[in-house]
Formats: sequence, structure tokens, C-alpha cells
Amino acid sequence: MSRRFESGKLSIILLLGVFLVAGIGGSIWGGNNLQKAAHDHWLEKARTDVARITENMLFWVSKTEVNLRAIAGQIQGMESINNVSFRKLIEAAETWDPDVSFSAVGFAQRILRDQRAAYEQETGAALTKFQSPEKPAPEVYESFAMRYTAPVGGMLREHMDLTTHPAMRTVVITARQTPGHVILGPAFKGADGDQYSLVATATGLLGANGVMVATLNLTEFFSGLVADALPPHMRVRLIQRDNDARATTGYSAVIGPLKPYDGTAATEVIRVTKGQARWDLRWDILPNYLGGPADASANLVRYGGTVLTILIFGILAFLSFQNIRFQILVDDRTAELAQNAMIIQLTMGSIDQGFAVWNADQRLVVWSKRCLGLWYQPADIVRIGMHMTELLEHLATKGVFGEGDPAGIAARVFKRIVAAGEASDEVFDMLDERKIHVRRFPLERGGYVGVYTDITEREHAIERLNQANKELLAAKEKAKAARIAKTEFLSSVSHVLRTPLNAVMGFSQVLERDRQNPLTDKQRNAVGHIRGGGEHLLNLINDILDLAWIESGKLAFVFENVSPVDVIENVSILVGSLAEEHNINLEMVDAQDQMSSYIRADATRLQQVLLNLLSNAVKYNKPGGVVRLDANIVGKNWFRFTIEDDGIGIATVHHENLFEPFNRLGMEKSEIDGTGIGLSITKGIVDQMGGEWVFPAWSVKAQSSGFSFP
Repeated sequence: MSRRFESGKLSIILLLGVFLVAGIGGSIWGGNNLQKAAHDHWLEKARTDVARITENMLFWVSKTEVNLRAIAGQIQGMESINNVSFRKLIEAAETWDPDVSFSAVGFAQRILRDQRAAYEQETGAALTKFQSPEKPAPEVYESFAMRYTAPVGGMLREHMDLTTHPAMRTVVITARQTPGHVILGPAFKGADGDQYSLVATATGLLGANGVMVATLNLTEFFSGLVADALPPHMRVRLIQRDNDARATTGYSAVIGPLKPYDGTAATEVIRVTKGQARWDLRWDILPNYLGGPADASANLVRYGGTVLTILIFGILAFLSFQNIRFQILVDDRTAELAQNAMIIQLTMGSIDQGFAVWNADQRLVVWSKRCLGLWYQPADIVRIGMHMTELLEHLATKGVFGEGDPAGIAARVFKRIVAAGEASDEVFDMLDERKIHVRRFPLERGGYVGVYTDITEREHAIERLNQANKELLAAKEKAKAARIAKTEFLSSVSHVLRTPLNAVMGFSQVLERDRQNPLTDKQRNAVGHIRGGGEHLLNLINDILDLAWIESGKLAFVFENVSPVDVIENVSILVGSLAEEHNINLEMVDAQDQMSSYIRADATRLQQVLLNLLSNAVKYNKPGGVVRLDANIVGKNWFRFTIEDDGIGIATVHHENLFEPFNRLGMEKSEIDGTGIGLSITKGIVDQMGGEWVFPAWSVKAQSSGFSFP
């Protein structure tokens, strides 16, 4: 009895040790989870503040656009003007909205190269460079001269050519090309060291074409934003992106440093793309924002749970040792029941599986007839009360556990079985290559029931399945490696080809524009063919690279709220010349009634999709045909673009191959240029942006296609 008490005590100690470790570990794990939840909630509050302040900033930008457009409308309607009346108008405009304040305002007249001499003779002043009144502006095809400015002595000086400043040149040219829009420009540093941005909109003045421009002092605006709207322990940085269309985007600091402030806990980035301005608003959240995360409850769970676990551990230890004493008394009565085992033995003789009952002392109580076959017929030793080591020694003698001393082998196997416990299972490899699965089910008063099952065939089936899975995984890895190799190859080839192609196109442009050594008509025609072929090949390389990135799932997207109106207007400008060249009537939907609607997409990729579809509709149409772009809200959460044309259409036999790369769909021998990958790229972009394709009708003579975005 003493030996069983010591054995039971050891088991209880092990179980209580597991409970103690699990309880303390659970308390620490729960506390860590609560701390993480508190930190996430804290960051969510910061994101809400960031979104609110950003909306206020964008609203301020919108009000500056409205003010500038209103000033342009006033100027355009004036019958006469001079510097005095212009400045009075600007002074009056400053009272329209107290939140909007321009550093300088002016009207820049558009002057072509052959108009420059007349302008300078009329005004009695030469065109000069930005911030260099003593230096004449270089002669270019198109200049924008400041005709009227306010205030006197401001950044915008009379007769200054805005195209001599890179940031201003981008804004005024874009504004002239997109009438009716106010264009916000990239940031630049002024002579006083502050950061500025130019806004412009196309307008006319007394018969002269030009743009109304104004400068915004970004340094002053952000200083006011920090003082009036920014919560304590939050910092904002304005970072300018050089070009979103490049593979690698460069960044430069406008307001604040390029890297986060020291001690920053998290940074929220909001990307702003408006006109020619490409900015990142980077909001740095410091650890003391709103007093930091509310993680007091996490410490309570972490440390309080540990103390409670230790207390419960002591109580359970006391109760468990008392239970051992009572359990031993019950076990002593088990031997008296062995006399009834033969009745059970007769019942178990018909069971197909091996079935045996072992008491807490590892002695046999009852067994099924099937066990004798699995145990290599130990009939001369099997009896009620047989210790398990006798059976194991018999099996070791048969060589089931390998070569060696049977008694020593039996002792080692018995030790392993006892360590596994009364609720365990294991598999034995038998001498005749059978596999016997032994599963143990503990009994309420000690001991266990052992169930012996021959799983040889099942194991063989599992091995065959595992081998098949290995071969399948190897095939998948091989296919994945092939895709990666293809993508890397296409990327490398495109890089290698782009360099000489850019050189060829660059030299062809130099030859065309060389006024010192003008080309003959024949030479100009040849150079034009060289440049056109280079551009076509470069576009083809870019398309192939896009297709490779789409197939590998690595095509990058920048998702934002996109206005369908802006997208349609940009696309109509870009595809208009192609439609005019092919004598196609281009009908773009008037989407002004959708002004309040936005879609979640990458603006550049969405524009690429529309350009591909519209270009195909134009190229495969007949002269005098019609191509229509429609856009409308579908249901509650979708916005659909639909392109229709009355061209040659696509035969039904080719519908199933519509998006297959490099498939011209029966147009291989036509005179229309194409590679057959445009639709593949277009579908890949739409699919990866979460859009859906809709093709309501197809016919030989007409086609209608479209896609939707949430």
C-alpha cells in the first residue's frame, strides 16, 4: 500500500505541476491579449482623429480651388482691366472666405514663341526667369507670362515666365490642357525658405488665353493646423512623391523630417493625389497620445491570475492527496471481483478486435479471443492476474521488438507503456510486418481497457497517399519556380531592352528637333518610323511585363477613393485623338449626376483598363462608327462602366478564348496592330482590384462589354 501511495503521490505532483504552469501561462497570455486589444483600440482612436483632420485639410484645399475658380470667373467677365483694378478685385476676394488666403495671385498669359516679340513690344518689358528678374527667359514653344499680379512685391512678379520653374510649369500646362479644372501643383521652396504650392485654372482675359494662378503657403497652413487642430502628442509630416508611375517612387520631405519623429509608437499614412500634387500625409502617434493605451486591466489579469492560480494549486494539492488514500482502499477490493471475470471472458470471445482489461497494477483482468492471435498465441501464460511484463517478455522472445535479451527488452517496453499513461495510444510494428494499434481507455477506478486493432492495410494506404501528396507538392513547387523564373526573366529582359530602346527613341527625338541641322523630308519620315517602332516595342515590353506581374500576383495597387467623373474626363482626353484619327464618334457619358459617388480602386490602373477597352473599340470599328462609354450605379454598392461599339465584334467561337494571352481571336491576319494581351492584362487588373466582369450580349456585328467596382 505504501508503494502505491508513493506512486500516486508522484502522479498527482506531476498533474498539479502541469496545472500550475498552465494557469500561470494562461494568465500571462490573457494579460498580453488584453494589452494588445487596448493598444489596438488606442490606435483606432488615433486613426479616427487622423481621418477627421485630413478631411478638414482636403476641405480647405477644395475651398481654395473654389475661390480661385470664382476669381477666374470675375476676371473673365471684366470689360477692361489694369494692375490697379486687378489688385482691388483680389483684395475684395480675400473677404469671400476668411479660411482661404493666397500668398500671391495673378493672371499668366499664354504666349507662343512667335508671339513673344509682340508681347514684349506691347508691354515694354522682357520675359524673365522665376526669381531672376535680370535674366531673360529662354525661348520655348509655349510661355506663360505674368500679366497682372497681386500683391505688389509678392512671389508672382510681372512679366515672369512661369515655365522657367519646373513645379509651376507642370501646373500651368496641365491647367491649360484641362479647362474647367483647378490644378494643384507639387510643393516647392520659396525665397523666404517656406514651402509653397501653385494652383491654376484655365481662363481668358480680354481675348487673351491663359491661366489664373495663386500660391499657397504650406508652411503657414501646417503651422496653423498643428496649433489649432492637432491633438497633443501627435505630429504630422508632409512628404512629396516624385512620380507614382515609376517602379520605385522617390520621396522628399516638405513639412517635417522624412523619417518619423523620435519615440513614435505608430505612423498612419494617407496618400493624396490631386492635380499634379502627389503627397503623403504621415501622422506620427507618440506613446503619450490620449495618455497611452488603457492596459491596467491587462496587468490585473496577468498578476491577479497568477496569484489565484497558486492559491487554487494549494487547495487542489490538499484534496488530491486525500483522494489518493481513498482510492487505494477501493483498489484493494478490485481483486475480489476477478472471480467474475470468466463470465465476461465468454462474452468477449466473439469480438473481432483485440480487447483486454488491465487493472491499476498492470495485471490482466479479462481479454478477447482475438488478442491471442495478435499476441502470437501465448496460451500457456495468459491468465487472470498475469502481469504485463510476462506478455511483453513472450513477445520479445518471438522477436517482435528486435534482437536482444527478452527480459531487458520487456522491462524497457513496459516502462514506456507506463509512462504513456492509461489514456494513450501507440502503434507496434510486429515481426510479420503487421502494424497493431493499441488504444487505452482509462477506467473510473483505475486500470484501463486496451483495444488492439490491425491497421496494416490502413497504414499502407496512408503511405501511398503521403507519397502521392509529396509528388503533388513537388509538382506545385516546380510550377511555382517556373512562374518565378518566368517573371524574373521577363523583368530582366524588359530592363535590358528598355535601355537601348530609350536611347533609340531619345536620339530620334534629338534628330527631329535639331534646328541647327534640320532633316530632309525623307530623313524626317525615316526617323519618325524609328521613333514610332521604338515606342510600339516599348509599349509591348511594358504590356508583357504587366502580364507577368499579374500572373505572379505581384502587381502593385494603391487603393483610394476615386471619382468616376475625374476618370472619365481624363480618359476622354487621352483617347480623343485616337478616335479622331480613325474617324470614330466618341460618346462619353455625362456623369455629373454621379459626382457624389466614389469607387475604391487604383486610379492609374482603372484608367489603364478603360483606355485598353476604348482603344480596342476604336481600332476594331469602322470609319464613322460610334464608341460609347457609359457609367452608372448598380444596386447599392457597385458602380458599372460599360463600353459599346458598332464595330466588327467577336465571333461566338472565340468567346471562350477571350482572355487568353497572345490570342488575336481570329484577327491574326488583319492589318490592325495588336499582340493579343491587352484583354488579358485588363481582366487581370480588374480581378485583382476586386471588380467583376459583365458581358450581357455578344454578336458578330456588335458587342457590349463592361465591368463593375464596389
